[in-house]
Amino acid sequence: MPGEKYVLLKYTDYTKVPDSNFINSKADTVKAFSATGSSITLSDSFMSDTLAVYRCVKETK
Repeated sequence: MPGEKYVLLKYTDYTKVPDSNFINSKADTVKAFSATGSSITLSDSFMSDTLAVYRCVKETK
């Protein structure tokens, strides 16, 4: 939703992706952003023999 703040969390090990309490988890990468529209496109490169799991959650601060 435009104007809302979100956090994009990236995990490189699927066994470490939590079922809840995402903001306090130990994500490998954390990117905070404010929505400017109904969608956003981000680029992230990683090796083809690795895994990347993403979770986008509304910022709670």
